[in-house]
Amino acid sequence: MTDTEAPQKQRSRVQRPVDGFSWTRVWPMDMQTTIAAMALALSALALVRGEILQRRRVSEEAQQRAVEHVREALEGVLAVLEHADARLPAKGEISRVILDFERTCRRWEQLLPTGVKHLRMSVRHAMANCFGPPASIAADPRIEDLEMRTFDTHWWDIGYTYVEQAQAHLGRWLVGNRRKPLVVVRYDQWRSDEDYPSTNLA
Repeated sequence: MTDTEAPQKQRSRVQRPVDGFSWTRVWPMDMQTTIAAMALALSALALVRGEILQRRRVSEEAQQRAVEHVREALEGVLAVLEHADARLPAKGEISRVILDFERTCRRWEQLLPTGVKHLRMSVRHAMANCFGPPASIAADPRIEDLEMRTFDTHWWDIGYTYVEQAQAHLGRWLVGNRRKPLVVVRYDQWRSDEDYPSTNLA
């Protein structure tokens, strides 16, 4: 090998492609793969977000139906209470209304907002303080034959205003901003603050 041949062979080794590798062919393919992966990830995120929104919408609609059913059931309770100071309802009528109300609450209770899940018990207590055993038949059917308590206008007024305001509160939530938490005070708190009933449920 002469001195002039060595540099030529060295230059030829530098210029020769290694095993056919070409940056001009590989780089565009990597870009395409990256773009495709990003598009796939964005599509997956969009699907997940859509599923979350759909479930939230279904949950909100179910919650609204639950509140509507409980509010409607309260109408029967109010009908018994409304004129009880003038005409005392029969034991059977009281028992039937409270059983219907508690049955509705049990059916929809899991879907109700947390702040009103207590209504089944609160309304029962309000009715029991007013009428006695017939209003507690859902808790113990054996008391069906027990006599009603002596009617007391004081307890009737507290029970009636509580149920009336509770139903009105549910109605306002249904026609207003349903994203706002729905909270109705418990009957025992209402009873302990009976001097200011108009502010208890606001």
